[in-house]
Amino acid sequence: MVNRRLPPLRSLEAFMHTVRLGSARAAANQLGLSPSALSRRIATLEEFIGKKLFTRARQAMQLTDEGAAFHEAVLPHFEALARAVEGQSESTSLLRLHLGVLPLFGTQRLFPRLAELRRLHPILHIDIDTGPHLEDRVGDTLDAAIILSNRPSAGLHAVRLDENKVHAITNAELAETVDTSDEWIVERTGIRARHIAGEGETTATLATDAARAALEVAGLAAQDIDLIILATATPDQTFPAAATKVQAALGIDDCVAFDVAAVCSGFLYAVTVADSMIRSGAANRALVIGSETFSRILDWEDRTTCVLFGDGAGAIVLGAEESGATDPATARGILASKLHADGRHNQLLYVDGGPSTTQTVGKLRMKGQEVFRHAVVNLAAVLTEVMGIAGLSATDIDWLVPHQANARILDATARKLKLPAERVIMTVDRHANTSAASVPLALDTAVKDGRIKQGDLVMFEAMGGGFTWGASLARM
Repeated sequence: MVNRRLPPLRSLEAFMHTVRLGSARAAANQLGLSPSALSRRIATLEEFIGKKLFTRARQAMQLTDEGAAFHEAVLPHFEALARAVEGQSESTSLLRLHLGVLPLFGTQRLFPRLAELRRLHPILHIDIDTGPHLEDRVGDTLDAAIILSNRPSAGLHAVRLDENKVHAITNAELAETVDTSDEWIVERTGIRARHIAGEGETTATLATDAARAALEVAGLAAQDIDLIILATATPDQTFPAAATKVQAALGIDDCVAFDVAAVCSGFLYAVTVADSMIRSGAANRALVIGSETFSRILDWEDRTTCVLFGDGAGAIVLGAEESGATDPATARGILASKLHADGRHNQLLYVDGGPSTTQTVGKLRMKGQEVFRHAVVNLAAVLTEVMGIAGLSATDIDWLVPHQANARILDATARKLKLPAERVIMTVDRHANTSAASVPLALDTAVKDGRIKQGDLVMFEAMGGGFTWGASLARM
């Protein structure tokens, strides 16, 4: 996590990576430093950031060991710290704020502020760590609090912030174990960080968190759902479907639940299937989830692929709604969709294992240049198809929310459609390629930051292994 361009940041990164805001003594112990050595390290930060700013932050850290005096006043200082670092650095280093006193301060007020900090400053990574001595006191509130800390709007849930569950890895951190560099990755892909699921987290657990958050935002109970479609290429088990594990975790006794395996296009396949089932009367309300743990199928010695992917989950709720509007200019919901597949290109993007062939899980393999060429052509074509079905043109589209595979693919597709770059939602820099979770995570970002609003016309597109690809047009 070292920023090699700015030597003063070395102390900053080392300090913020490990310090817990609980007391100066606890911080020193955590770092294995004496109090005097810690003071010297803080002094180094003062030189870089400015005495006035960090003096306030240091004062805010003078708390009791129990953390009972943890004040929300810490957050403005930490935000100022983030601004200072972002202003000095061209790269995306992460500042880690460790909170070791979760049950001892007002979570209902704090976590929305943490979520806002994360939205405004992607450089921040917020860890929640209660410690074993507090687990009984936290109980079930821990997961709820973590969800609140990064709860997306519009029924979507992004990756969780608990370091033991899903945590961010920057290019610089990856370069410590893989023969690569931040410059090499950014130049070729636009990716600066990705999130990796921790021990105990699975595709189904991430999906369940996403589903719960989606239901909460939609104002619905789990029993209101009669259809769950989970798009994933990395299920917990060969069978049964991971969607049934989500169903059980939500406490739904009976509903339709199944997985869709269309890799990066999976979420759009799932949306289209759910839309069709609702329109036919086979379902009334559907949870549509994209969830992946691609880190478990990567070859971490292959720098051409392992740097590209990350883990995450997102979910939306689709429901039947009476509407007399038929004109695409005024109608809401899913307006048009188109899906494609071409199995002749299996060997360009695939996993080299399976229960029926190798009896192993296998690792991801990809011929990047060939995939790039097909993606640009196929995505531009299917977007044009969907606009034709809806009787609209590119100028009518408010936002394009594409699959976040590669910044160059996104740029090339937008150019083909003559869409201005500012109307394309791009989050590949912070999420990397999360396969079926990619589109809902990008939507989540744009809804939370206020770009996508109710009434906007939004186009979604994706292409994945198979090849499979598709697009959907919706009015929010």
